[in-house]
Amino acid sequence: MFRVARIPREQPWRLDPVTASSFDPAAEAVRIHGPARLIRFVTLGGSAPEGWEYGPNRAVGSFWIAESDLLRIRLRALHDLSTQMGSQSGGDRLQDRMSMYLRHELRQVLAIRRDWTSSFDGYVVMTVPSGASLAAFRGPIRQQAVYSPGTPGAEGANAAGLRLEGGLMQFVIRFDFASNRAATNWIMRAPIPF
Repeated sequence: MFRVARIPREQPWRLDPVTASSFDPAAEAVRIHGPARLIRFVTLGGSAPEGWEYGPNRAVGSFWIAESDLLRIRLRALHDLSTQMGSQSGGDRLQDRMSMYLRHELRQVLAIRRDWTSSFDGYVVMTVPSGASLAAFRGPIRQQAVYSPGTPGAEGANAAGLRLEGGLMQFVIRFDFASNRAATNWIMRAPIPF
């Protein structure tokens, strides 16, 4: 993990109420010091199985996690699937199941509602160089409903008690904040596929 130092809550920008509510408990203001690697999940857009259309995500978006969290989840997935599949865990079959497992697990721990995106096509990496830093808000992701209110399927999912667990540590970064502007140059633009 990289070095993160707390800073006064009023030092960076003011969190909007919707973003602030994505944390549980409240977010803390921090400065992330390089060397550090963070990732952001992206989708290229398309049609969801439920029928709605969604657009592509921007590489320079607000929500990030530590790359080490993805690596930890991926290692656990590989272990779980290898154990379940036994001698059938060869090449392409394991890779297909691994992609599905990761998408499901990441949706759970990131609490990404189905109507926000039906899948993840890949992720982009931001590499904070040694000696550099940027401001962020950090905290665990709040649990929430599988679908936004009013979305087809929301009533049934809520009645069944289905929830996205959240809990992974997220970093919210604004790249229009003065001390963070240079950080847009640290983001690779081509997504790495799952």
